[in-house]
Amino acid sequence: NFPLDLAFVEVPSTNG
Repeated sequence: NFPLDLAFVEVPSTNG
């Protein structure tokens, strides 16, 4: 989970 827009890598929890 990254604070970017690439939340699609895992789960949209940080940014979404």
